[in-house]
Amino acid sequence: MKRLILVVALVALLSVSFGASAQSEPTVIRIGHQRGDLFSLAIAQGWVDEVFPPEQYTVEFSLFPSGPPLLEALNAGAIDFGGTGDAPPVFAQAAGVPLRYVATQVAYGNEAVIVPADSEIDSLDDLAGQQIAYVRGSSANYLLVLALQAGGVAFEDVESVLLPPADANAAFQSGAVDAWVIWDPFLTVAQTQSNARVLAYASDLHNKRVYFSASEAFTESNPDLLPELVALLQRGVDWISENPTAYSAYLASETGIDAAVWDTAYSELGAPADITYLDSTIVAAQQQVADTFFELELIPQAIDVASAVWHPDGVIPEATPEATTAP
Repeated sequence: MKRLILVVALVALLSVSFGASAQSEPTVIRIGHQRGDLFSLAIAQGWVDEVFPPEQYTVEFSLFPSGPPLLEALNAGAIDFGGTGDAPPVFAQAAGVPLRYVATQVAYGNEAVIVPADSEIDSLDDLAGQQIAYVRGSSANYLLVLALQAGGVAFEDVESVLLPPADANAAFQSGAVDAWVIWDPFLTVAQTQSNARVLAYASDLHNKRVYFSASEAFTESNPDLLPELVALLQRGVDWISENPTAYSAYLASETGIDAAVWDTAYSELGAPADITYLDSTIVAAQQQVADTFFELELIPQAIDVASAVWHPDGVIPEATPEATTAP
């Protein structure tokens, strides 16, 4: 009987010990990022472990070539959080992806419609009938829409060549496409290596934004971690503002393009904008993106951006600095 009592007590002790061990396992955070973005910078600077100590969190990063596959991974449950341009969340929402807009930033870095240096295409209205490379559902897709509208060209009057950045770069350099719509760092690489000529920058046509989105499941299970992720992004913004030369050196390490080139490219942009939560004005701007794609029948159904917004206060505020600035 004593032996039996001892065995029972030992089993109970092991059960309690195992339960405590299971409860203390690190929380997993899976983040999607793109080359040269704020999360890539945080990895390079070693900030992730400072914000999310390894004994409490396991942070896993996955690198994506553009926004659409990043949000496909979010839909598949492979990642929890990530940043994209303005168009990918619209296409994702229209496809039924359960995402939540968490934060945003006026995009830092250039995006443009480019042509080869010796191209006979001199203006946006010359794009009619041309083969144009871009990533479907990306911010470049929306820039192309706006560029064609500015040039008086119907979207159906150009030939879309849907390629990821690496393949589009090869097609552009070989002359297989007439134009390319692309963002940094690929844009600066094309200008530097191929002497690409810019027809229009995104900043000429709209106030381009980056959106940081999470899966609906992650916002529900880990709402306390979202401000921490936003703060990590803001740390990158602050560092870039205070260390522009070091930022150029970082971009050089990411791309192989001399830091002096990045100094020139980014000196014209000034300091990056802060990370903010979404307010009513930002939601209205993103709704315009969604409505434009729906009117062109590029997404299968109209969507309501506001219904997919997460905010720490539980409601979308009006546009005031106090309401939008993230902690």
